[in-house]
Amino acid sequence: MKEREPKETPEIISDLNARFRPSEVTVEAIAEKIGISKNILYEWVQTDAQLFESLGRLNKIQQEDPFKTGTDEDSHVNAMMIAIVLMETRDRHYKPHNQ
Repeated sequence: MKEREPKETPEIISDLNARFRPSEVTVEAIAEKIGISKNILYEWVQTDAQLFESLGRLNKIQQEDPFKTGTDEDSHVNAMMIAIVLMETRDRHYKPHNQ
């Protein structure tokens, strides 16, 4: 079965991606590495209020980061924080109901 075409990039994803330097990692690439397709990511951003709020808080933190240095470390920290949020969301959605 052919996978549906990806939906338009949600604004929060575009905002977070803007914090990465060109040709670096993207939110979509982080999601793919941990087993979340782009379509699922976009769907969750639109339907999962907890994910949307977490990404919004993360975006605000990245904007106002008093420790920002303008180095590669900033991008690495941003990527790790996004990965943590996405892994928690993945586990929430895919956790077996009997645990």
